[in-house]
Amino acid sequence: MSWHFTASVLLYVLSGAGTRATAWMTNSQRRQPGVMALTTAMLGAVFWSFFGALEVAAVDWPAKFAFVALGYSAGVVVVLCVFFFVLEYYGQAGWLTPRKRWLLWAPGGVLRGRAEHRFDGSLCAGPRVTTGGSGHRQPGFGTLRQARNPQG
Repeated sequence: MSWHFTASVLLYVLSGAGTRATAWMTNSQRRQPGVMALTTAMLGAVFWSFFGALEVAAVDWPAKFAFVALGYSAGVVVVLCVFFFVLEYYGQAGWLTPRKRWLLWAPGGVLRGRAEHRFDGSLCAGPRVTTGGSGHRQPGFGTLRQARNPQG
C-alpha cells in the first residue's frame, strides 16, 4: 500500500492528539454525570481523526474507501455518545434501557456493513450517460470501475 503524506495529515493527527488529551482530562472527573459517555465520544473523535488521516494519506482507492467506512463508524459512535451524554447530564437517561440503546446503535451498524459490502469498486462515481439495452442514450450513474475504464 502506498502512502502520500501532506500537511492535512498532520492536521488530522494534531486534532486527534488534542482530543485524546481532552478525553484524558475529562475521564479524571468520573463521578460527574455523563462523563463516561463524553469520554467515549471524545475517543470516537480520536479514531475518526485517525482514520481521516489514513484516508488522506492512502493512495489506493480500496484503502481510502476502507478508511472512510471506519471513520464513519467512529462518527456514529461520536453522535450517539453525545446524545447519551446529554441525557445523562440532564438526568433523563432513565428511559434509555439497554434494549433502546441497542436499537439506537443498529442503524449505524447496518449502514457500515452496507458500505463495506460495496468495497468491490461498485460505489457510485457520479452521473454519466449510458446506452441502455434499447440503444437510446440515458442518464445514469456509473461505477468507479467504469469511471477508471469507460470502455468496459
